[in-house]
Order: sequence, then C-alpha cells, then structure tokens
Amino acid sequence: MKCKNKGSVLIVTLFIVFLLSVIALSLAYSTRLRMNLLKRRIERVKSYYIARGALFLVFEELEKDRSVSESDSFNEDWFLKFSDGRKVRCLDFYSSAGDKRGSYKVFISDEESKININTASVDTLDKLLSNFKGVDSRRMAEEIVSYRNNKKPLDKFYTVHELLAIKDMSNNVFFGEDRNDDVILYPRGIDRDNILSLYEGQSALELGLKDLVTVYTQGRVNINTASFLVLSSMPGMSPRLAKSLIDERKNKPFESLEDVKKIAGISENVYTDISKWAVVKSDCFRILIAARADNKITRHILVIADRSRDYCKIRYWRQD
Repeated sequence: MKCKNKGSVLIVTLFIVFLLSVIALSLAYSTRLRMNLLKRRIERVKSYYIARGALFLVFEELEKDRSVSESDSFNEDWFLKFSDGRKVRCLDFYSSAGDKRGSYKVFISDEESKININTASVDTLDKLLSNFKGVDSRRMAEEIVSYRNNKKPLDKFYTVHELLAIKDMSNNVFFGEDRNDDVILYPRGIDRDNILSLYEGQSALELGLKDLVTVYTQGRVNINTASFLVLSSMPGMSPRLAKSLIDERKNKPFESLEDVKKIAGISENVYTDISKWAVVKSDCFRILIAARADNKITRHILVIADRSRDYCKIRYWRQD
C-alpha cells in the first residue's frame, strides 16, 4: 500500500515539475519574443533618425547650391557627393556612410526633369505615350487632359497615381517594371529590404509613365537633366534635336537657355518654342533615403523638396 502511495506521489510530483517546466519555457519564449520586438522597435526608431539626419544633409547641400549656381546638372560637385561613380538609370545617384551605429543611402532625382501632367498639352502627352507599346497614345492623351479639366475645384491632378483612373491605363504602362512602386528603379533580383546593396552591377528596370511625369513642378523642364523620352516629347523638339541636346550637355551643361542656339538645327522659331517650357535650373527634387540601424532594420523616407524659397520646403512626405 505504501509503495502505491509513494508511486502516486512521484507521478504527481513529476507532473507538477513538467507543468512548471512548460510554464517556465512559455514565459522564457514570451520574454524573448517581447525583447526581440522591443529591439526591432528601437532599431526602427534609430534608422528613422539616421534617415532624417541624412535628409538634413541633403537639404543643406540643396540650399547651398541654390545661391552659388545659375544652372543645375548632374555634373555639379554637390551632386557628385552623392555618387560613387557608377552610372545609374534615370539619373539616380547614391551615397552611403556607415559605422557601427548604422548606414544610409540617398537617391536623388530631379523632379523638373519630368513632364507636369497638370500643364502638359495633348500633343506633348501624345508624343510621350507613343513610346509605350500597345497604347492608343492620342486617345489616352485626350482622356488625361479631359480628366484633368473636369476635376473640381482646381482642375488638376493631386498625384500621378490618379492616372490609373484613366481608361485603358495598364499597370505595365504606368509602373513599368517597378511594380512595387518604390519610387526608384531597383535592379533585377534585388528586394527592397536589401536596398543598401543596390547597383552592384545589375541592370536597371524599365521605365514606366510614373517615372516620366510629375505634379509638383511649375511645368518647365530642365534640359540639363531631362531624359531623351521627355525632351523628345516637348514642343518644338524632335528625336534628333533631343539627342543633340543630350550630346551637347555631356560636354558642358547648359548654363543658360541661350546656349541651345549653338546646336545645329535650332532655328529662331524652334528656340522660341523651347524657351516656353525649358529651364536650366531646378528647384524641385525627389529624395529617397534608405537607412539601416545595426545592419538589420531598413527604413525608407521619400520626400519631394522645393527650394524655390530661401529654405527647402517639403511638398510631399512618405515613410515606412
């Protein structure tokens, strides 16, 4: 009888020990999970402030350049600070800095290298859309202008993404190969969380309409930074003249609009057309910053900055 009682006590004791062990393991797992979540939250906060710090550095360079330069191109010293010498599609430039506390990269593109869909004519949009396969460019251009004119109360697009409301506007045309709409063109095979290892020799993704248009500028286009597709779509321009402009600015950026008269084929009438929409200096820039704290958590800040005043004004802000 005593042996049976001792056996029962032993079983109960073992069960209690097992139960306490399960509780202890559960508490340990829960504690470890909470600690990991807290650590990730701290890293996200750190990476956010790293990104903000990098943004202020860019603002400082933008404001400094505004007062010392009469034109803007990607050959300027301040732009070269954000370049490591490798050529990147769409004039995106890169900078990185790192230490044990974290690292960041800055991608800058000129918003005034794009066509403003709030001011562009049907003819301009038609020429731009004709570069995309399978598009009835004229009809879609007319629909874009009609949609814009019927918007109340200001008769304008608030964002380029409103173009997706246009009939027959496909994702292929609008996004190109940048389907996740991360603002910059990631090389093939690179996940957005690995942005800090970008541009290691991969080819760039194909452009979409969203990469060629804007709603933030005054409607003028910087001939020092605009792409071939944009230049060849503007009034008075042809593919031949657009290529001539690009070839000329490779040697020396245009310091004034008068400089374009030196290009063969630019008559007085053509120059008059160009002078209505062209500029050589920009005030609106798109800035994407990817920051990483402790080499683990990456945060992204996207800003449209306007430096037309004495300081940089934020026209748009997005963060993840």
